This record gives sequence, structure tokens and C-alpha cells, in this order.
Amino acid sequence: MPWLVRLLVQSREQPDWSHIPDRMSGPALDERGNPALRRIDDEYARIRSDMQFLFRLLANPTRRLSNRSSARDDRLLGKRVALLREEEQIAWLAHKGEQHGFRLLSTSVNPEAPAVQAAKQADEHGWRKVTQTQTMHLTFGAVLFTGYLKVTDADRFRTALEHGIGSGKAFGFGLLSIAAQ
Repeated sequence: MPWLVRLLVQSREQPDWSHIPDRMSGPALDERGNPALRRIDDEYARIRSDMQFLFRLLANPTRRLSNRSSARDDRLLGKRVALLREEEQIAWLAHKGEQHGFRLLSTSVNPEAPAVQAAKQADEHGWRKVTQTQTMHLTFGAVLFTGYLKVTDADRFRTALEHGIGSGKAFGFGLLSIAAQ
């Protein structure tokens, strides 16, 4: 049995689907057909501070190793390293929220605990061109965040929705999806 893939593309320009081979487009997956196009400008314009949303974000939570860290191998200085522990990953997301106009909501049981889950996903791999003839293999630690957030700055939040959050956006990370709760 063939498997189907649902692809979400967020773009300022209307996508050109003509490059997708007929055998890959498959049957329509919903009443609108697939691929379907839906403008979201009006929904974004309605976002205000203090609104709350359910969210989903596939991200590559990392930190850059400081040049002041003498305990590390010199080859790693200034490089990004994956955050592996869940509490580090959620702290990373909370920090990104401050930068991008939202804060994570807390659980009703424990006001200190954010209502967020961080689920480790399979690593993603990519390549970056170093010189004309050399490429460098890249590995990205993928984490799927789901939870609840509150908008604190509507303009910065809309920018985050439009441009993404964190590193690795060229490799499919950073798209923040929201739904009204």
C-alpha cells in the first residue's frame, strides 16, 4: 500500500506546484484538495497580546559554546551543541518565547512547571558547502515541542510565526504552528 505525505509550506509567495511529478501528488486528502492553498494574513492580523494558543514546534534547541569555556576542546569553541536534557530544552524554548513575544503557560497543578512537552525525535541530517569541492555533514537534534502559550507582544509573535524560531530553519526546523484553545 502506498503511503501519503502531507506537506505544509509557509511562504510569502504562491508556491509553484508544477515541479511535483503527477505520481507524487496523489489523490486529494481533504475537501480542498492537495496541494491546497490558504491565505493566513487575516488570522495573523487578529492576533493580540494576552491571547492563548495551543502550539507545536519542531526545533533544534542548541547553545553556542563560549570562547571562555576552557574545559572544552578548542575545535568546539564557538560551535553549536544540542541541548539534550528536557529541562534545558524547555528553558531554551522559554528564552525564545521572551525574544519572540510569548511566554509558556504553566500547569494548573504546579505554577512553576510549564504546560509543555519536549519529545526527542530522530536526528535530521544535512550538508553544507564549505568550499567549491568540499561539503560538511551536519547533524541536527530534533525536538517536538507541544503545549500552551500566551502572547505577550503581538508584533514580535507574528514575526516569529512568519520567520520561525531557532536554528536549522533551512533544514525544516522552527515553524511554529498554533491553534486556538
